[in-house]
Amino acid sequence: MTRSIFTTSILLIFLLFSLKINAQIPFEVNNNGHIIIKAKINDVEGKFILDTGAGLNAVFTKFSNKIKNEKTNNFFVGHRATGEELNVDLYNAKSLEINNKQFSDQQYTIIDLEFGDIDGMISLQPFRNTPVTIDYVNKKILFDKPTKKRKKY
Repeated sequence: MTRSIFTTSILLIFLLFSLKINAQIPFEVNNNGHIIIKAKINDVEGKFILDTGAGLNAVFTKFSNKIKNEKTNNFFVGHRATGEELNVDLYNAKSLEINNKQFSDQQYTIIDLEFGDIDGMISLQPFRNTPVTIDYVNKKILFDKPTKKRKKY
């Protein structure tokens, strides 16, 4: 009887822990130290830098030529780490998929840049309501269950 309760308790703990993790995304680290993930924008797969400091998703011109770009009437103003001002157009992504997980209501900009085989940058915008852990040892990005959205006043 005691053994049965112990086994059930262990299984329950394992189940609760496994339910806590919503997604795991494998990544690579390139020679420059950037985290590289695969993602699909508008159903076209590419290799992207996960840029935790970027305020916006961005695709490079070469990749933008492979997808249909739906320009919005909006723009984004920000600054690079160097202080250079950015004033860029925004585009709606019909779909953004990372490791078979769909993210809705995403926007991106197009930047005229070539960076080897990298197609752009994914910011933390898709995960704005989700705690993120970057596990460098196992080369996985862990996403806990999304937090509840706060009420707007």
